[in-house]
Amino acid sequence: MSSLEEIQITLAQLYKKNILYLQNNNKALYSQIIEFEQLNIENYFIDFIDNHFELLDKDGKKTYNCDPFYDAQYRAKNLKNDNFLTLIRKDDKLNDQFHYNNHINAYEQINKYLTFLDEEKDIINFPINKFIFIGTILGVHINDIHDKIEASTYLIIEPNIEIFRLSLFLTDYAKLCEDSKVFFCIGFTDSFFNESIKDFLSYNYKYNTHIQFELSSKNELDLVNKVSLEILENSEMTYPYSEYIISMKRGYDYCNTSYNGIVNLNQLKNVLPKKPILYLGAGPSLSQNIIYLAEHQNKFIIVAASASLKRLETVNIIPDIIITIDAKKGEILKQFDVNKKYYKDSIILASIKTDEDIVKIIDSPSTFFMQDSFELFEGYGTVTGINVGDIGISLLLKLGVEELYLLGFDAAINSQTGESYDSLHSSNKKIDLEHQGTTYVDHVIMVKGNFQKEVPTFIYYKTMIDNIAILLDNTTVSISNLSDGAYFKNTIPLKVTDINPNNFTLIDKSNLKNELHDILILQCKKGLNQKDISFLKKEKKVLHKLKNLKLQNIEKDLARLRSNFINSSVLQIIEKFLKLIAPYSQYTKNTLLYEKQYKEVLLYLESVIIKYLF
Repeated sequence: MSSLEEIQITLAQLYKKNILYLQNNNKALYSQIIEFEQLNIENYFIDFIDNHFELLDKDGKKTYNCDPFYDAQYRAKNLKNDNFLTLIRKDDKLNDQFHYNNHINAYEQINKYLTFLDEEKDIINFPINKFIFIGTILGVHINDIHDKIEASTYLIIEPNIEIFRLSLFLTDYAKLCEDSKVFFCIGFTDSFFNESIKDFLSYNYKYNTHIQFELSSKNELDLVNKVSLEILENSEMTYPYSEYIISMKRGYDYCNTSYNGIVNLNQLKNVLPKKPILYLGAGPSLSQNIIYLAEHQNKFIIVAASASLKRLETVNIIPDIIITIDAKKGEILKQFDVNKKYYKDSIILASIKTDEDIVKIIDSPSTFFMQDSFELFEGYGTVTGINVGDIGISLLLKLGVEELYLLGFDAAINSQTGESYDSLHSSNKKIDLEHQGTTYVDHVIMVKGNFQKEVPTFIYYKTMIDNIAILLDNTTVSISNLSDGAYFKNTIPLKVTDINPNNFTLIDKSNLKNELHDILILQCKKGLNQKDISFLKKEKKVLHKLKNLKLQNIEKDLARLRSNFINSSVLQIIEKFLKLIAPYSQYTKNTLLYEKQYKEVLLYLESVIIKYLF
């Protein structure tokens, strides 16, 4: 038997070992490979040239142009320490974007760790626990790097299923998977890519302090930015656990007071009339088209984010429905600082996070509360998202909208003015587009534009854009985006001037509001029933069990608790707390502060629950 034949047998044996492992342990990836093989596509192949293996494309172009085993050893020996990503802040302290008086604030807890870092004299040298391979080529370097670093968790990203399949002949993935937890993101769609990053970050989340990566070749260079943006987008500070606590506390309060109560979103299907609905946000495009809206306002059911009220007041537009999501008292006070006629007769759909002082100031009998973030009352539905844009779209879809027009949800920075809000918005400011921030709040990126090729935006808006794409996937609703901002997948870019108002009939607004009010009243939950009390008693048990857990092994303990208390709101909140705070504790080695904050959160949750048990 020739040496080449022996090599071929060795490769075949390794492939068989890998494919058998995947068949038994990763059926989705196994099926993906088998389905590809059945297509009989060959754009790449492995050849043995000059006494080494080479990955070639169908035109004969070489990937390595050197011995891949030598390349693997060189990569392992020369790992770049600066090739890393992180979910923690180590520079400036966080601001009070999510501050609530007399409540636990996530950003304040993080800032305590940053203060501790300021006092550190020595830089902590971290072992590599999480590692990302961006691209595989023949994958020989994967085993060599693992032998050196022995990370506990890996993510392997390869956009080309054919190249990954060929790597099965030279890479011992079975051994890698036996040694460590391995996530595969192969031949992916955008949604699968996003989910793979989330799963990777959620596993062993305390090690999201220092995630090293290796780029296989310059062909995958664009993936580095894609991965880093996705990691930044998945920061737990995008929507911190303290927001969930606010939802829980105020949700129970609104259900148990004299207000209308919590709307059952699951029972409100198809309640909107079959009329065109115009949903208004407070982006720059609103003011640019406000005259047209004023002239034709009675041809649309006008749904307005509360942030747009100041602009609507300037042209005497009274919205039929107002959606308010923000929990911050000061911000919402500014939004409702208009003549009361612009909201007193409107249907107001408010998040259960809304501050009670705001509800008293609005003083409207048509204020209804809805669950967002998570489902506090089982069976009453929830709307989810990052802000009033995607949350509002989610709500309107639940209510049965058939023809939807979006305006003022630019989700972008105006390249001429540097503004991302309407000029009357209280948070409006001019952005320096040359500035590249480091967090989801201030990091500027480029995304596909609605009328332009590209527009600048923030990670915060990128999350909203992605959420809208998921919301509208497979929808049959006609949705037109009228804003000169970001493009939303599954919407139709449409200029306001291209809408013919003669195609629409006048709408009786008074009758519309009365009918909606009567429907909503019938579907509201007021007061806690025996089922709710029973649920709260279970939550108290969960808290008791959480108090006895050791933070060192809490991931496994939480998995066990989740199986026993499937719908627990407390567990959802605690898990988000841990994912946010654990990396900071790991980075600073400050376990005492970690334990103290953990107990503070448990005590606060207990105070919320006990209030309604006695």
